[in-house]
Amino acid sequence: MLRDTLRAAWRSVTSSKFYAAVNIAGLATGLAAAILLFLFVRDERTWDHYFPADTYRLSSAITMPGGVTVTFDGTDYVAAEGMRPDIPQVAVAARMMPQDWTVRHGEVEANETIYWADAALFQVLPMEAIAGDLATALTAPNAAVLTRTMAQKYFGQDAPLGQTLRLNRDHLLRVTAVIEDLPPNTHIAAQIFASGNTPFSNLAEMDARPPGFHFDASAFTYFRLRPGASLEQVRAALPDLVVRRLHIPRDNAFGVAVDLSAIPVRDIHFAPAGVNAMKAPGDEAAVWAAAIIALLILTAACVNFVNLKTARVSRRAMEVGVRKAAGASRPMLAAQFIAEALIEVAAAMVIALAAVELLLPWFGALLDRDIAFAYWQPGTAALLALAVLAIALLANAWPALLLSSLRPAVAMRGGPAFLDKGRLRRILVVVQFAILTGLVIATIIIWRQTQFAAASAARLSAHNMVLVAAPCSDGLRNGLVGLPGVEGVACAEPLMMGTDEPVEMIRLSPTSLHSFNTLSVDAGFLESFNLRPLAGRLFDRAQGGDLVAPPGPDGAQELRIVINQTAVHVLGLTDPQRAIGLRFTAAAYPQRSFTVIGVVPDLHTGPVRVPVPPTFYFADPSRFAMLSVRAAPGRTGDVTAGIRNLWVATAQPGLPKILPLDLYAAGLTKGIRRDGILLAAAAAVALFIACIGLFAMATFMAEQRTKEIGIRKALGATTRQVTSLLLWQFLRPVLWANLIAWPIVWWLMQSWLNGFAYHVPLDLWPFLAGAAFTLVLTLATVGGQAFSVARQPPVAALRYE
Repeated sequence: MLRDTLRAAWRSVTSSKFYAAVNIAGLATGLAAAILLFLFVRDERTWDHYFPADTYRLSSAITMPGGVTVTFDGTDYVAAEGMRPDIPQVAVAARMMPQDWTVRHGEVEANETIYWADAALFQVLPMEAIAGDLATALTAPNAAVLTRTMAQKYFGQDAPLGQTLRLNRDHLLRVTAVIEDLPPNTHIAAQIFASGNTPFSNLAEMDARPPGFHFDASAFTYFRLRPGASLEQVRAALPDLVVRRLHIPRDNAFGVAVDLSAIPVRDIHFAPAGVNAMKAPGDEAAVWAAAIIALLILTAACVNFVNLKTARVSRRAMEVGVRKAAGASRPMLAAQFIAEALIEVAAAMVIALAAVELLLPWFGALLDRDIAFAYWQPGTAALLALAVLAIALLANAWPALLLSSLRPAVAMRGGPAFLDKGRLRRILVVVQFAILTGLVIATIIIWRQTQFAAASAARLSAHNMVLVAAPCSDGLRNGLVGLPGVEGVACAEPLMMGTDEPVEMIRLSPTSLHSFNTLSVDAGFLESFNLRPLAGRLFDRAQGGDLVAPPGPDGAQELRIVINQTAVHVLGLTDPQRAIGLRFTAAAYPQRSFTVIGVVPDLHTGPVRVPVPPTFYFADPSRFAMLSVRAAPGRTGDVTAGIRNLWVATAQPGLPKILPLDLYAAGLTKGIRRDGILLAAAAAVALFIACIGLFAMATFMAEQRTKEIGIRKALGATTRQVTSLLLWQFLRPVLWANLIAWPIVWWLMQSWLNGFAYHVPLDLWPFLAGAAFTLVLTLATVGGQAFSVARQPPVAALRYE
């Protein structure tokens, strides 16, 4: 019986090759797109599952006067030492502190970030050892643990135990263990761990400081709890830890509040971004959006599949009547209908899996990570098989139960009249076009925001700047000025090359404090970014007072400053000219004063989601640690090569740390560009599914209404009238779909845009464009078919009546 049922189902599928091909193509496309998006969602939701679930990280936040809060992924270096004796619920705690070094072995040399760590690090963050004992690997000074990639890079082998690395061509580290490479979806970016007991490490230098009032958030602090302890107990003890160990009283004279927070390691990826994060945080809204889009595409594909299946229900009534008259039972007929759907859905799934296999490398490159899809594993294979069965039952359960229940006489007359009413099909078409319209509108809005962000980044990359982390010595500066292709060199604090954001608390009035970012820049630095004064003037070396002088014997120091537009707004001014001549004092050092000599536009150097902070610029050579080199148009590559050659020729230590500004600017928009590409691809998939579904439906409806069209034409209807009748049948659900999609998309896009500090307005025209697009698509897809049917002579439709 099973063989006969499958054979009958196969004959039925192959007898309608056109509709079967359309069904399979549309469903396969939707399944492939949904699988890829769900793989992205799974990868995002499993970040840091490499580590035990009971692992936590301590983070910190400092609230400045004026209500500005700055969050850090790190904490003060003394926090971990205080956790063990002061919080009994903590079983073990360990720190990591990054520091940039030039690493060398033999002829291999490169800039690397060394993570100095406590010996207990691998008890808190267990990792897979390839060689060596991780329990003691970081106990001795000068010990180092490498990942497999680093071991291969410097030594060409997986277990170079006992061999040494040279830091800055001076200090030595000895390899004591090698670990397997960490997975891409972890927040840990370290590839070289070194013992924090090493005397020249920044962690050892911090530990040597005397206790006192201070705050430093450069140490990443992790801990695990004792059995039976709760995280809430630890969180309740953290405020006292700030007072006892960081020596920051709750009501200090500066009005600064420091808060520590504990977060599970597995929640870090979607936690608010910290200043010194090892990796950029994830966007939970984007992940939810990807999941919703995947469901929408899968829904559209299934709707299209079900729509075409139910559209042909009435055409199968005669077949059912004949088979029932010949003795076929109701279960046999129902099984045949389900088997037909299973054959088509299974074929679509096989094609979808093949497409996913082909597209995975491109998809992984787009997301900048390695995403695998082991569909042959039992759990995944069972889930895919369940999806095939669910879609097949969804598509053919109702037709199978309905048609198999008809009496032969009723079935051979074409079935009951309600089979042709098509209410279900109209509802499904509305749903499908609501999804398509929503995706088109969202794609337009995200594309506009992407272009807005790209324009902001382009303003940076257009300056042809190369940043070099180095002391601003006259010799190096003069050497850079003499390089071919260099148009100018200026000194500054490390901007866009570090994670530190120097902040100064300013007393605006006897009762008002506010925090401002500070940046030390040389004369000519602001001009190199095409910043022109909105009021006042910029720094000038000819003006002797522009360069910051050391404090006098009484500690007095006066700084001339240039402020940005955001600072003007914070000061409560509407006219930049009114800021010129204003004088402020530092809250912590009353002898330190600031006098405004100029106002410049905001220099946006961060992601579009982050607002530009109020900033004071001043010229303090003691804080210069970066040179900005402006290259001639098209000469950035030549200038970068020249900097490397000059570095070697002038015997500078290690290797130069160079950041071309165009690469930095491209990184700022990488995430939003990725979101735009994903959504555009999703809209294209929905468009393809809608097109093939429309074309198939138009073809079927034309077949179904052939007699009606012939009668209408015989009674005098024109080709234009018949064409309009057929088109209106498809345009009406499109109009309903727009009414449903518009409010939903408006709410979702408004919420998404509010996540950006600067964004495009949510105008009406993208919604009108989305509606026009779906209308034109419908006309283009079914118009030709409708006109072809409408122009047939009546005798062609009525010849067999």
